[in-house]
Amino acid sequence: MNRREDLLRGLLGADHIGFHLYEYARHLLSTCRRLLGHSYEMNASGTLSINVDGRDIALTCMHVGIDQPSLLRALATSAFETQAMQWKKRWPGKVIFAALDRLERLKGIPLKLMGIERFLEANPQWEGKLAFPIIGISAKERQDDYLQTLYDTRLLVDRINKRHGTPNDPVVYFEERADGSMSVIERLSFFASADVLIIASPRDGLNRTPMEFTIARKAWGEYVEKQGLTELAQVPGAGLPSQGLLIISEFVSSARVMRGGLMINPWGQNDLVNALRRCLEMNPTERADRMRRNVEFSTRLTTANWATHVLHDLKIVEKSEDHTEYSALGLGMGFRVMGVKSG
Repeated sequence: MNRREDLLRGLLGADHIGFHLYEYARHLLSTCRRLLGHSYEMNASGTLSINVDGRDIALTCMHVGIDQPSLLRALATSAFETQAMQWKKRWPGKVIFAALDRLERLKGIPLKLMGIERFLEANPQWEGKLAFPIIGISAKERQDDYLQTLYDTRLLVDRINKRHGTPNDPVVYFEERADGSMSVIERLSFFASADVLIIASPRDGLNRTPMEFTIARKAWGEYVEKQGLTELAQVPGAGLPSQGLLIISEFVSSARVMRGGLMINPWGQNDLVNALRRCLEMNPTERADRMRRNVEFSTRLTTANWATHVLHDLKIVEKSEDHTEYSALGLGMGFRVMGVKSG
């Protein structure tokens, strides 16, 4: 039975609906007009709204950020610096391309590995100079999806390491972690050790790891500069410790706001190959500019700012003062009162 109209009406019972991006809200607007005939407009306060039987439903289009104060507290600990250095020492003198994803098909780990394999085959001059640590977070609740993704991941990791690495020096390091077992400090230290973060999800509604990576990398650069660890800034192709790069799928929501990232289509393997090559050959000026743009968004839009904006939009919602008005649906025995307009 088709329940799409009922689902829409249930959703439109709210006074406020929030989206990460306008393109997501646009789908709701067009669906409401096509299926239910409801109009939408930009009201006097500058808020996008849908008109349902004389009642306005406010829409907020604003990507949620990170909880910056809690992350900064974690980055200020000695544990962060110690663990980041431990990750870094695993691959001395190498450019580190890291990834942290859930083990499910929508996160695109096998697609990422196929792109890495193609890059290594096409660029033998970089063999032995790169490391690809990948941490996969268990998604056992996905059952067959999880098992198939894990199988494909291990198969590709073994194949790449046999062709391009050695038993003592694998080019791809893969580790599975249980869901919730990786603390904030562990996650940030892993990000800080990476010169590039790769996100190749075919579809991802909310992914804040690019922002965490950017903040962690910025803190790591400041630590390296303060300690005078010049040897960490002399790896060819890695750039400065404060200039972390981001390779991100165009189908991830945060790709629209992390404007310093290199956007790829994960289904096109050459996209990732070209992005990897570009990271290794990028000049310092472009690196610094891309990092600056990513830092600007990551530090400006925190979860507190996002919540304040959403509450402001909710506060300006106007309701009808007439308690006798209501919304109705259907005819005869199928007639239903959906709700009073005053809410």
